[in-house]
Amino acid sequence: MPLVEPLRSLILERVEAASAEPNPYGLLRTSGSPRSLGQPIDASADSKAWHALATRAGLNGVRLHDARHFTVDLLYVAGVPEVLAMKLIGHSLVAMTRHYRSGASPEALRCTILRSSAQVEAPS
Repeated sequence: MPLVEPLRSLILERVEAASAEPNPYGLLRTSGSPRSLGQPIDASADSKAWHALATRAGLNGVRLHDARHFTVDLLYVAGVPEVLAMKLIGHSLVAMTRHYRSGASPEALRCTILRSSAQVEAPS
């Protein structure tokens, strides 16, 4: 699956860390609570953590589901064929994947992503 930096590096770090944890289901992320270690993350707890993170980042009102829309845009920018993007996202129809696009041109999205990544990597 095509991944942009720093997401690719973060996921690879997480894969390495997960290999040393109880993980009977082979999940990338598991519950960290002692009572349910190694189990899938509780959806309610995940949603609360997402909203807390978004608030700290100054992104009030950004839903977890919005990340799914953004992922579709990233797949289009990366040039992933629509049928493969549809399967990666879990849609049953290419039309649904198209519906999730932001409407911005892939070139405009690419420029925005490159500009944002340069700002993240720039020394402060």
